[in-house]
Amino acid sequence: MGLSTFGAPAPLSGEIAQAHPEGPLDSLPERVEAFERAAIIAAVRACSGEIGAAIRALGLPRKTFYYKVAKHGIDLAALRKAGG
Repeated sequence: MGLSTFGAPAPLSGEIAQAHPEGPLDSLPERVEAFERAAIIAAVRACSGEIGAAIRALGLPRKTFYYKVAKHGIDLAALRKAGG
């Protein structure tokens, strides 16, 4: 998923499916978790691994961004190394 405009997520259907490979999502909390994870990864990729730019694109406070990264087990070092 890319950012269609600065900070606005593009459609996520494929990314949500990839974020939850065990099967269909059942509950709203599971859907929110998958969406947040996919949105963070997509923003970092769209910003070529520039974390500050991804934080601004998502419109999150820095502390919230890092909380969600830890919560979802996102490896920022690997994303940055891959150039986003």
